[in-house]
Order: sequence, then C-alpha cells, then structure tokens
Amino acid sequence: MGLHFRLRFLITTFLVSVTSFTSFASSQQVWTINLHARGYDSRSNVRIWFWRHYLVVDPNVEICRALNKRNLERVSPGRGPEFHVPAARTRKTLVFDIDTHQEVSLEVLAGADRAAACPQVQGWWWFGKYRVEIPAAWKDRLVRKDGQGGLYVTGEGQPDSPLCRACADDGVRWVAPDLLLIKKFDSEKNLGAEVVGLDGKTRYRLDPGKVQSGPYAVFNSTGTRFALVSTYQSGWGRIRYWLADRLSDDLFITADRKTIQVFSTSDGQQLFEKTWRKDEADADNNWQPDLKLALSDEGAFLAYYTHEATVLVYRLASDTGH
Repeated sequence: MGLHFRLRFLITTFLVSVTSFTSFASSQQVWTINLHARGYDSRSNVRIWFWRHYLVVDPNVEICRALNKRNLERVSPGRGPEFHVPAARTRKTLVFDIDTHQEVSLEVLAGADRAAACPQVQGWWWFGKYRVEIPAAWKDRLVRKDGQGGLYVTGEGQPDSPLCRACADDGVRWVAPDLLLIKKFDSEKNLGAEVVGLDGKTRYRLDPGKVQSGPYAVFNSTGTRFALVSTYQSGWGRIRYWLADRLSDDLFITADRKTIQVFSTSDGQQLFEKTWRKDEADADNNWQPDLKLALSDEGAFLAYYTHEATVLVYRLASDTGH
C-alpha cells in the first residue's frame, strides 16, 4: 500500500510538472544578448529596463537607491538605506532595439525618465528599523505598520489608507501602482496569496502553493502585468544540503531553485513560468534580483539578466481570459 501511494505520488508530480510546462508553451525565448564581451559579469552593478521599444542595460543603480532613500527619509529623516555597493569600474550603458535586436545610440533615450523604471523597495534594499516598519515602498507610496498588527498605505500629499488588520507579519509587494500582493506565510490556518487594492479589498487570489515566501516583484509601466522572482530551496534540496546548511556559519540556506513567474494584473492569470536549478539559484546575481528583471511597457516581453552576464528575452503569451 505504501509503495502504491508513493508511485501514485510520483506519477501525479510528473503530470503536474508536464502540465505546468505546456501551459506556457506559447511564451518563448526570442533573443539572447551576451554582455560578457562588453565587460559585464555576474557581480556587475546593473539594472535592465524597457523604454518604449528599447531595452536598456544600465550600470547606474545609484539613481534608484538615491530615489528610494529620499522617499524613505520623508517619513523618518536621517534613516535612509545604510547599504552601499563598493564603487566598480564604469561600464557602458547599452541600448537595444526590441524589433531589430540591434544595439542603437543612447540618443534614442532622449526624454526618458531613468528613475521611472526603478523597482520598489523590497527585500534587502535597506537594513535596520526600516525593514521592520515599512514592508514595501514604491516611489512616494509606502506600506507601513500601524502598531496594532495592521498595515496602511501612505503617500506624499495623500491621506493614509488602512490596508488590512492582523496582517503586519505578512509579505507585501506592489504589483501595480494601485495593487498589492499580500502573501500569508506565518499562519498555518490562513495560508494564502491575494491581490488587493489600496482600500484593502481583495481583487483576486493566487494559488498559495505557486507563490514563494518573500518574492521580489516587478511590474510594467502600464500596470497590466507583474512578475515574481523567487530563490528558494526545493524539497530535494532540503535533503541534499541539510548537513552542509547545519554546519555552515552562514545565516542562509543553500538555494537550488530560482523561479520567475508572470501574471496578468487584471485577474491573476499566470502567463509564464521558468525555473532554473542551482547554478542560477545560488549565483552572485541574486543580490537585488529585481534590478535584473524587467517587463516591457505593454507587457509583451520579459528580460532577465543571468549569472553568466547574458540577457534572456522572452515573448510572453497573450491573456486568454476566463
């Protein structure tokens, strides 16, 4: 009986994996850009972003740190992000035409607001009390704890808006200018992942089994699609690296999976999923991975900067509706 159950479990797992793969077959990798020859590597300070029909590889990440520091200091002066990346050698900003796949002149970015493409504050963007008081921040909008177990949204020149009660320990990410993903991962009785408006009302729910704890999130400029990137340890990894993790002095477990997912903002339909194994999951490019992931303005393309200093560009599936 035990053997029968295990065989059935393995078969079911295989079928789910195949279904997961074929569900996103209409999304495809259409372009690869090798940046190693241009002086980039896995540890390079770099962010990638789209503007109109151009893809930008930008070595200037300090513009985003300065922007986020100003916004955070608005609510708590003198306590901006404390982490600073050591200065690295200057690399060239590169711009590519999405249609022709050719590198073009920087002149095409005339009029572009480079700070507009900065990702939200999340994960290890800042240290100290900020990580306790402000779970997420995007531009001038902050999600703050109310001191009574709840969260509220505050914006410059805008009245505070209560978001939820008894949710201060949940994971929160911006997935659109007016939408937030709340991932419950500390309650055994109330596991879930839901997308809510700034008024706290649930728009729809995502399968909690598909959303890892503490994902990084990016969304396109029109707010129609969002992507989640998660680095984690698989079930097999817990067995394989158990002893090494216990003997290690590091505070982190060995990651052996990295997954990128793309969802439709309107209804949560999953449009794309790609998982890498240990070489990518445990690589040096996992510091602030939201800088290395971007969606095009209309959401048709996803770009990702790998640990091999290669940018992979995918054409995403169209929404099918429900």
